[in-house]
Amino acid sequence: MNSINAALSLSLSHPVVSRILTAFNACFAPLNFTFELPEHDSIRFLDLRLRFVDDHVCWVYEPRANKPPLPYSSAHSKLVKRNIVLSFLSNALRKSCWHALDESLGKQVGRLEAAGYPRQVIVSVAEGLHRKRKIESSLSDEQKADNQGKDKERRAKEKIAVIPYVHKISHNLKKVGQRSGVKVLFTAPNKLLALCRLSCPTRAQKPICAIKHRDAFVKCRRSVVYKIPLSCGKHYIGQTGRCLNVRLLEHKNKVGSVATDGHLAAHCKRCVSGNQCHPLYKQTTILYFHRSGLTREIVEAAEIARSGNQCVSRPSVALSKIELEFLSWAARHFSSLALF
Repeated sequence: MNSINAALSLSLSHPVVSRILTAFNACFAPLNFTFELPEHDSIRFLDLRLRFVDDHVCWVYEPRANKPPLPYSSAHSKLVKRNIVLSFLSNALRKSCWHALDESLGKQVGRLEAAGYPRQVIVSVAEGLHRKRKIESSLSDEQKADNQGKDKERRAKEKIAVIPYVHKISHNLKKVGQRSGVKVLFTAPNKLLALCRLSCPTRAQKPICAIKHRDAFVKCRRSVVYKIPLSCGKHYIGQTGRCLNVRLLEHKNKVGSVATDGHLAAHCKRCVSGNQCHPLYKQTTILYFHRSGLTREIVEAAEIARSGNQCVSRPSVALSKIELEFLSWAARHFSSLALF
């Protein structure tokens, strides 16, 4: 096992440094320690290079890994690339003394340009960073503390919405959310977890349901929108965050009880078809999967509206005509939003 811990020892005597190294090795045996000594009056410590001159010590931001940044030609958004530039320039300013600011900024700009970042992008980010630091430097300590308190309070009250990323739509929704005080985050349809599962298909997976069902109608699945066909030709649409078999068993018990409880049981008792109407539990199908209860309720309402009189259930949330039309349009044009 590798562990990274750093310690800096300042001394004018080489024998003292040797004794410190001996003490480290003796106290932490059998661990092995690597060490560095100053070269040309400078030494590396974490992401800094310390330089020793006659009357002071200078420090320069110089990452030890020195990996190249994300290439500008990558498929990432402009926002991600601008944040990378901002991170490089901010670290150069915050982690360098004022004697070495020019050198530190020059090195980071050189790394960005080597990765293909245009000069106009770097200048644009630098101008914004300069304006921000200029405003901060003009504030008193009390004003800075007051602003920090307001920022913490604002973040605590901030509303967040997570939506799938769809090209040309998601960023427009984010702008609308910003005007309404809602922070919009994006999710990717293809995640690394799926790639890991594909690369090792024989890996044992966690059981979806820990319940040993006496009567399992369908394969266990959680957080789904489902459809139960009925013998009369109609169907029932619902949603659940629990195991689907648990919810189907609840439906079965309600339909079989004397009291009429729920839309499914009420329909089976008053159905005017020729034969006794009953649910076909083993033919239940899953329409949609999502961990968010609100998302499932919206999809459930859209499916019920699409089914019309063929569905015997009622939606958990009410959707307007415009909202239903938007969901239908999104389902036709974007596969990642194909709700029904």
